[in-house]
Amino acid sequence: MPEIELKFGLTEAAATTVGATLAARGAETFALESHYFDTADRRLARAGIALRLRRTGSAWEQTVKAEGKTPVERLEETVSFEPAGGGRTPSPDLMLHVGSAAAPHLATLRRRRSSRCS
Repeated sequence: MPEIELKFGLTEAAATTVGATLAARGAETFALESHYFDTADRRLARAGIALRLRRTGSAWEQTVKAEGKTPVERLEETVSFEPAGGGRTPSPDLMLHVGSAAAPHLATLRRRRSSRCS
């Protein structure tokens, strides 16, 4: 799904005011853990692609972000998954994006099977 992301620079006081306003309107705060991955030769970064694993509570999701159709749009594709291996950070699974809009962006990574995400 395309994403348009706007970022605003706020002073600490303004950020506090915005946070208080959102909380007064029912917004909730929650903790999340994010891990970003790339190849040793930084192929993803050079191609403008981000590969992220994120945990919220006990739920994990994997996201691929890449350039979109216009300079203000980005592809962002997120899939949920159940990692094996208990409580440690899982490794990315590129097969989760086969046949998806993110697949062409990841094709260069799959071509060189000798590369490993780190």
